[in-house]
Amino acid sequence: MNQTIQKQINIFAQQLEQLSDTELVQKFNREVGITGWTSTRSAYLAALRNSFEKRGIDYSAVGDGNALSLKQQVVLNNMKLEIIA
Repeated sequence: MNQTIQKQINIFAQQLEQLSDTELVQKFNREVGITGWTSTRSAYLAALRNSFEKRGIDYSAVGDGNALSLKQQVVLNNMKLEIIA
């Protein structure tokens, strides 16, 4: 990973640290359905995924250690993301 991307991830991570768990989930849900892609968005989503991991939020319903699925919105239930039916 190049240094510019890593710097962006770190900046986004600092911003996301300030949010509550509910606000973090809202940030994820705002990304759902957006198909545009840039390196900055990639860095943002990596920081978002890292934030879930750091907080101990189980995001396995929408991703793994490498990627997030942005197809469906989620809710947080007992530190686990669940897809909204």
